[in-house]
Amino acid sequence: MGWRCENLGNGLWNVTDDGTNTQTPYVSFNGTIAANPQLTQNFGRILNQQLNDNEQMMLDKPQIFDGTYEYVGVANNTALPSDPVWMVIRKSWSANRVVKVQYRPNVAWTHHVNGWL
Repeated sequence: MGWRCENLGNGLWNVTDDGTNTQTPYVSFNGTIAANPQLTQNFGRILNQQLNDNEQMMLDKPQIFDGTYEYVGVANNTALPSDPVWMVIRKSWSANRVVKVQYRPNVAWTHHVNGWL
């Protein structure tokens, strides 16, 4: 299976399962990495839970993994949950597997569940 990445505009990206079950899952981006360096670097770092020394991470995991969402947010150590500076990934779960991954920057962690398409 692979992943399809789509630029939704206004800093929003959407990554979905492409439905092809021929290989190990991977994430790719439309366009060149040079055109989107911060997006690709931050998206990949957060997916792999790799933090810089000056960052903090917040997690919001569901109790069950069917028809639910998991959120991971990263911001500077000095950021408050109400500051709109968080980089957030939302994973959509269905039948105990991730079927969609989305990324949004500049989100207040206190509102991390709002505004997703």
